[in-house]
Amino acid sequence: GVISLPYSLIYAVTGLMLNLGIVFQVATMFLTYEGDREAMLKDAGFFSYQEKPAEKNLPTPNLDKLIQRVERDYQADIHSISIKNYGDEKALINLRGIEKGSFSKRIDVNYRVKEADFPLDFNPEKRNTFSDGTAFLFSLHFGSFAGIDLRIIYFLLGLSMCGMIVVGNILWVVKRQRYATQYKRSLTVVSSMTLGGCVGVVNATALAFLLERVLPVGWEARNAVIEWGFSALFIAAIVAAFAYIRKLKTEAIKIFLQHGAFLCATLFAFVAWSDLALFGEELITLWRNGYMAPAGVTIAVTLVSASLFKLGLTLQDGPIFRGQYDYKINTP
Repeated sequence: GVISLPYSLIYAVTGLMLNLGIVFQVATMFLTYEGDREAMLKDAGFFSYQEKPAEKNLPTPNLDKLIQRVERDYQADIHSISIKNYGDEKALINLRGIEKGSFSKRIDVNYRVKEADFPLDFNPEKRNTFSDGTAFLFSLHFGSFAGIDLRIIYFLLGLSMCGMIVVGNILWVVKRQRYATQYKRSLTVVSSMTLGGCVGVVNATALAFLLERVLPVGWEARNAVIEWGFSALFIAAIVAAFAYIRKLKTEAIKIFLQHGAFLCATLFAFVAWSDLALFGEELITLWRNGYMAPAGVTIAVTLVSASLFKLGLTLQDGPIFRGQYDYKINTP
């Protein structure tokens, strides 16, 4: 908690402001814009331009030259590009980036292929103060203003903050185990939520990774299936934790963690296998061309799977696996 205090303070302030923005956004949409969400987002600087394709083919310009042009004209580093109506006469190319030397001042321009230019209809002349302020908050919140070194530090500090919350819940549970009869219901609920939530979110993430790999990209219900799969496994883990705690008492945490580790290790092993089976050649080609991130994800998933399997084996070393079931509650 002490080590992550500056990070926690920034994360709490920015998280609060971003979440309050969502709350006020809903109220503003109904009270000021009479439910017109698109009009509100346009005024806030987050309007997404939509055009129906003309069904007339038109070649896409050289993207490398287009990126170089935007970076030169706007003195910016372009980090993402998206194309709507690809190959069509009404194709629209969106380029986003950060101004060079700026902390969070973003660039968001739209290039229309038909006109071979950046029309004012799709590129407001004046910068939007609200969207710039939100971009500043996002940069602070996610550490997107720096390189990979600071992002690793953000990641580790994020884990430490999550660990602090989980440990706090566990300490609360352990303290009230001394008075199990007095706090029986609240003890069971908090224990189940803590245990099931922590184990469930990791397993649900592993399942989402697996579904991302094996489901067809063009399937219309793909995103919905991934979301429902994640939610279903997360909720199932909490329900299962409740059942474990009611049946196994003091050994529940150890057994549930062991089963959760084995399940997650298996899911991530399937993810690594599917990566190699479905995209093995592509991963090698990308690696040779300098794009190491896709293969890096597969390697990381493999290491996580092995670590979780080792954790599951370590948790087997306990009385529950020697036939000694301990139902006693420690008392002072």
